Amino acid sequence: MDVADFVRGLRSIKFWAGDPSLEVLYRRTGVATSTLSDALNPQRRRLPSLELVRSLVRACGANAVQAAQWERAWRSARARDSHLAAAGPLATSRLLPLAEDWTPRQLPPDISGFTGRADALVALSGIRRDAPATVITGTAGVGKTALAVHWAHQLVGHYPDGQLYLDLRGHATDPALTASEALSVLLQSLGVPGERIPLDLNLQMGLYRSVLANRRVL
Repeated sequence: MDVADFVRGLRSIKFWAGDPSLEVLYRRTGVATSTLSDALNPQRRRLPSLELVRSLVRACGANAVQAAQWERAWRSARARDSHLAAAGPLATSRLLPLAEDWTPRQLPPDISGFTGRADALVALSGIRRDAPATVITGTAGVGKTALAVHWAHQLVGHYPDGQLYLDLRGHATDPALTASEALSVLLQSLGVPGERIPLDLNLQMGLYRSVLANRRVL
């Protein structure tokens, strides 16, 4: 595995985590967005530091076993050993879930000690489980996302086929996602290979509905 392969793997695990923005990753890792952007640059010629790789993959949801695989891959790439001698042959794709076995679990961690919003939670709990969408509105910074994530964690048992989370970047420094970009991320999060996703927005919507048919996904 060379540096380019390793960076492609880092970009892939970011994608599988719901493609969080650099600003979100900064809040999870404490690493500057410029440093994160440089680490994910496919043109870079040197490996990012091991400490940065550890922080990044954990921020993207890697468990202890996966984090250990990434560390072995980093050490092997550093030694220019394409066969990953420390762990046996392990291609970059093996660091990621296989699409056919992939159940997305993309919800951010729930807020510890969440308090307040009792009225809102009562209202949300009264919504039918088959409702196609629920919209939480309010001014910026009042805690809409925290409320939505907290509520979603209470519902995960009703959605065994996965939970998706997508940051549309409406108030981030990164450009906001277009509808087509958002659907592409969601489809790939559901295991659809990028080369199979049509460019036309209407066809993307049709494919998204087809993939979700008969599946209980939040």
